[in-house]
Amino acid sequence: MIEFFDSSALLKRYVDEPGSAQVDALLATDAERAVSAITHTEVACALARRVSNTTRLLGQLSDDLKSPIHVAITDEVIAMSVALGVKHRLRGCDALQLAAAVSLKKAAGRPVRFICADEDLNVAARAEGLAVVDPGRA
Repeated sequence: MIEFFDSSALLKRYVDEPGSAQVDALLATDAERAVSAITHTEVACALARRVSNTTRLLGQLSDDLKSPIHVAITDEVIAMSVALGVKHRLRGCDALQLAAAVSLKKAAGRPVRFICADEDLNVAARAEGLAVVDPGRA
């Protein structure tokens, strides 16, 4: 199984909030991990909005994102994100995250566990056949 980290979950690694310990525990395993190509930008921007001095955290984020699989935002992923976004009434970047995870599942031919702290996105991910972990919930 591949663990796909949405930005909403990965942010919990850098900002102490409910679910942070669960994200740390998930990241401490030897599981194969993946992120969307937009994750670096989304998490960096969220950190800039929430933390006054981001230099150390941005460096840690860059280091952490060296090892996961990066799912490219291809024309196919964009087309899928439009369809999924309309179908599930998602925000744009959420639709791209979901499309990246669904695309990875198809390409890898094995299960993908979607790790996300956004309930609307989790509902859509479940509807698209992804296993979901919400680190914001017990």
